[in-house]
Amino acid sequence: MAVKHKAAQWFTIDPNGLRQLLARRGYGFIVHELVQNAWDAPGVKHVSITIVDDKGMLELTVTDNAFAGVKELSDLYTLFAPSEKKSDVTKRGRFNLGEKLAISCANSARVTTVAGTIYFRPNGTREYNGNRRTTLGTEVNLRLMATKAVTTQLVEAARHLIPPPAIPTTLTIQGAEEPINRPRLIGGADSVSLPTEVDKGDGLLHATVRKASVLCYEQLTGAWLYEMGIPVCATSFPWHVDVAQKVPLTLDRENVTPSFLRKLGVVLLNHLYEQLTTVEQATEPWVRQAAADPECHEYATKHLAKLRFGERSVAYDPSDPEASMRAMAEGYTVVHGGSMSKGEWENVRKTTVLLPAGKVTGTPTAISTIPGEGKQLNELTQDQLSPEEQVLIEYATWLANELVDRHVTVKCFRDRAWTVIAACGEDAVLVLNLGRLQWHHQDELHRVLIHELAHITETNHLDDRYHQELSRLGARFGRVACGNHQRVVQWTWPLKAAALREEETDA
Repeated sequence: MAVKHKAAQWFTIDPNGLRQLLARRGYGFIVHELVQNAWDAPGVKHVSITIVDDKGMLELTVTDNAFAGVKELSDLYTLFAPSEKKSDVTKRGRFNLGEKLAISCANSARVTTVAGTIYFRPNGTREYNGNRRTTLGTEVNLRLMATKAVTTQLVEAARHLIPPPAIPTTLTIQGAEEPINRPRLIGGADSVSLPTEVDKGDGLLHATVRKASVLCYEQLTGAWLYEMGIPVCATSFPWHVDVAQKVPLTLDRENVTPSFLRKLGVVLLNHLYEQLTTVEQATEPWVRQAAADPECHEYATKHLAKLRFGERSVAYDPSDPEASMRAMAEGYTVVHGGSMSKGEWENVRKTTVLLPAGKVTGTPTAISTIPGEGKQLNELTQDQLSPEEQVLIEYATWLANELVDRHVTVKCFRDRAWTVIAACGEDAVLVLNLGRLQWHHQDELHRVLIHELAHITETNHLDDRYHQELSRLGARFGRVACGNHQRVVQWTWPLKAAALREEETDA
């Protein structure tokens, strides 16, 4: 007959097995768990971390001077007991587990507070001493096997902390005390909405969104995400980032959710985009991801576009391929669709940065409009031209038809707001904007005519055939000018008249 055995608890924990499991995580987390409890303690004004090598054993002691110390001593050895800090997003604790895991890594431990002392013996038992107490705060003392690796991990973990400004924190190693200084502040953001988790009274942690401040600090050996000064996980951000409220942690406190990192990346980009000064920084994966988010600010979008593509840049315009070629020929960077993601393009189109090439170097037609105004441009009639302008049209028509082997029609408009100076295409219609064309400068007129007439046979500025056509027209102009010297010379009289009129106007 089987004998039933009645156990006091469902589970029994093997301290040695737990210690071995936690050792794989590294011993640095012990410092973080004990210090976060000390920083969370009500009224604490100072926290000290002491590391001493004592005859082959390493003693780690964390002491605070909080008002009351540990309220319930049973919290020191009861796993997953309800935590009061779960309902306060400005407190770091939530699982009531950290100090138990830290103690489990030690060969022995002692916790002394205002309510007494609990000893965790090497044989796995614990004892209570009500006579040994502190007057303020709590002192946690752990004894671990002294190895170089353990010592290094504990010291680096302590120096990795970012203490709150109001809670000076010191590190003492073999009697030598040093302050744990805050890194150099780079910048930050106040009152930004970020995901967090909080107990709403039912004992469960609920995801919610709350406003908090975020501070960024200089990092020299690798960037980390912090929860109120406690390191959580390494990140790809260029700075240490400290969030002043609970962040959505995994149970082991070793990571956060990818969605939280994405949200945080948008906050950092929106508030610290001016800190990004190189193309390499502007194309980091976290920056590209944040730049594609609908909440990315206009100023950040403009800054990144100019940083990546330069001040003189336009978007490729499929509706006007010639405009893109013109832009490239004029020194603009033409940004094609594959250069950015769909989300990045959507944000760019909300701004005035990276305008389509057609709006900057658009290919004009004989009848066009002023971009953005919808103003119709009307061709000038004969009686709307001055005598000098009538001579200009007669000369331009004659010369154009001498240079090309097709009949060229010249049409004139006058509007300084229209960015087009002159234009010509396969239809052999030469458009001149007298509002912007410096036609009374002889070299300028001939330069513009040759440039535009070459477009009758080739529209692409970057094609070698266009350059060959320019050379051909230039050579033919020389021949025409030599054979019609008197007519070309006579053309100078309206130039002089126009120049004289300008001088009188200026006077």
